[in-house]
Amino acid sequence: MVSLKIGSGRSLSLEIMLSTIFYDSLLFEITDDNGEKINYSLLPNRISFKKNKILVDSKICMLQERYGYKINIRNPSYSRSIFTPLLYAILFFKTLFTKIFIPSQWILAFKEKSTDKWSKIKFDNNELMADPFIYYHNSKYYVLYEALNYDTDKGYISIGTLDVKNKEIIDNHIIIEENYHLSYPFILKINDELYIIPESSYNNTIDLYKCIEFPYKWEKIRTLIDNISAVDTNLINKNGLWYLLTSEKKMGVSFGDELSLYVTDDPLSGTFLPVIGNPVVHDISKSRNAGEILNNIRVSQDCSKRYGYRVNFMEINELSENNYSERYIKSLKLPFGTIAMHTYNSAENIEIVDLKIINISPYFLYRNLCRIIKKLKTKILK
Repeated sequence: MVSLKIGSGRSLSLEIMLSTIFYDSLLFEITDDNGEKINYSLLPNRISFKKNKILVDSKICMLQERYGYKINIRNPSYSRSIFTPLLYAILFFKTLFTKIFIPSQWILAFKEKSTDKWSKIKFDNNELMADPFIYYHNSKYYVLYEALNYDTDKGYISIGTLDVKNKEIIDNHIIIEENYHLSYPFILKINDELYIIPESSYNNTIDLYKCIEFPYKWEKIRTLIDNISAVDTNLINKNGLWYLLTSEKKMGVSFGDELSLYVTDDPLSGTFLPVIGNPVVHDISKSRNAGEILNNIRVSQDCSKRYGYRVNFMEINELSENNYSERYIKSLKLPFGTIAMHTYNSAENIEIVDLKIINISPYFLYRNLCRIIKKLKTKILK
């Protein structure tokens, strides 16, 4: 009989509450009949015990389905703790304080490879900038990134030229915009032509866009995989085959939990098939892609502690139709004054990242409060 221990093994209700407030991630430890331990993990919901319970219950159901038979849960069943009222109070005041007085914003930063100092790229208080990819062409650094206006709350893909001297992106243009959210503009070459695979999970597709006229004209040419809720897709060619690495959201699995692998012999016309053994990574601190794969190094997100907490460098040991393995090398240190980083890329002499900062400017605090009130009104009217 396969057994499962959740968190530290205390009652499920207490583990759910403690993980919501205190844990970096919630561990699910599977022990099989041979005594071998396999670890899964989950980023807890940080604002609701109820929503976190739904996540935990869903994860348990997923593991039961994945292992094909009932799992013996070693934790005591749900029970009310004497600490429950105190934990509710802590969560309420923590959430209220964080939402109102510690508003965060995603921005971009870059540095030259010869230095350790990151320079913030000029940003607008009302715009999110994230998921930067950088392409060096004709002695210019072109930055492709997710842009999102907080008033509309829908991402689109922009491109501009990095002005290193003035620390800004100039000649910005929107190059891909749909009626759904887009992000993570993974850029690659196929047969010496440029393509982008933006994240389009809201459309339940993984789509391929071709560059018709660089840098501003791009056109969708095909859907690589349909009926899939997936984010942050990379495509890499090895030994005549094309491997697609992505993070899927399925029952009991959030976007940061696992990494899936698909393979085809032709990305322009072939069918992508899942490899045997999916998911190939199921560690919330290492699964989700965080940038281009270069020199056999996959950049991954550490989504423990918080979404997009930091990025890791993972060396790919094996990539084939039958197996995938990698080893952790290091994580990038967060620059002072930032709380997260979830994309890293480089080209020629420049490295670029996105950073989550605490923006306490009066204007941003005011706009943040307006957004909170708007969301509360929407919930009340429902």
